[in-house]
Amino acid sequence: MIAIAGFALPPFAQHLHAHGLQLDDVATNSLNAAVVTTWRSAAAVDDTTAWRLPGFLMGGESWPVDEGVNLDEVNISGRYVIDHHFYAVGKAGVHGTGKGSDHGDSVEIQHAYLGWRSRCKTFCFAAEAGKMSALFSPAMAEHPSTRHFSEASLILDTFFGRDFHDQGARILFQSDWGISGGIEHWRGQAFPSIATEEGGNNDIFIRYDLATENIVVALGLWGMRADATNRIDHRYSADHTHSSNTAPLFPSVGFTGKTELYGIHGNVRWNFAADWALGVSGEWVESEANGFLQHNQRIADVLSEAQGAWIQPSVHWRNHTLAVRAEQLHVDNYLEGPAAPALTLDSGLTNNGLNPERISAVWLWDWKRNVTLRFEAIDDRSLPDEASRVAVGIIWRQDLY
Repeated sequence: MIAIAGFALPPFAQHLHAHGLQLDDVATNSLNAAVVTTWRSAAAVDDTTAWRLPGFLMGGESWPVDEGVNLDEVNISGRYVIDHHFYAVGKAGVHGTGKGSDHGDSVEIQHAYLGWRSRCKTFCFAAEAGKMSALFSPAMAEHPSTRHFSEASLILDTFFGRDFHDQGARILFQSDWGISGGIEHWRGQAFPSIATEEGGNNDIFIRYDLATENIVVALGLWGMRADATNRIDHRYSADHTHSSNTAPLFPSVGFTGKTELYGIHGNVRWNFAADWALGVSGEWVESEANGFLQHNQRIADVLSEAQGAWIQPSVHWRNHTLAVRAEQLHVDNYLEGPAAPALTLDSGLTNNGLNPERISAVWLWDWKRNVTLRFEAIDDRSLPDEASRVAVGIIWRQDLY
């Protein structure tokens, strides 16, 4: 166990409450592994229904969860310190992408990058390049083994295609005053971007971390711009012929334009008594996609203004954690042109006033040193037909070296 502000954290909670970019913690070699398996009582949608949240241009790997036993995640990651300044990071794994996906059993190289860092005094500086997860929001690097809930947030699924891994480069800084941040440039192979001649996407972020005797606080701001040329939701598009799903296919409507996103995230933990702590975390994101939709000879200008938020209070006692996550999305879409009515329907931008919502509750029990049991209940109102499900999972995480 490690201690934060004098409070000993159970094994699963250690990575949930790490603070700062931790640029001063890259001088050690490491090798880590994780496996997550979950049983769910029901799927998010049935076999003949596409999982498209009304009003949103979705894509990437945002597949719906399936019923029964699912292998949510298997990964192995490592870091090798070349010398006092240079290091290499790698991560490979399998992520159960859900009902209808044809990539569930394939191994993906998620991280493969080199880094350089300065000697840490008042400031630390670092530069990294390769295939990485973004750092502008802690949620970008989350997986079922590293968050409270087995399912990704609605924000991740709608705005970022669930998993954001891309080739790119970044410059980072960290200070003794708790302020850190960076600038990242990406090739544009991860949703919501599609690589263009002008480049993929860029983001900038800053965060503040504070740790006192009993309180840990983390706050962050970020902004991103992503460019896309004929970005298609390949999950259910007619040109996707390899999928094993039986859900209906839709015309391959492409989006061309820019998407600007801004967000705020925060996490507070209060260790108010021996073995007890209270926490609350959350994130708010605003997105504006401006461009046009096209399919064959049909074209319509589109402006999509969306907001999403989630908040997650939690209570911790010894090796147990109880948490609730409340989520909501809102979107306003404006289309112009002769083909606007047809493209609105084909692209799934009709929402009839529905604001997707979901409330989830979880109990995490650190049963063994490296094994955590997870029990979840989900009230899902993200689609016109409400759905509920329960889930039971097991998480194994271990530092192999």
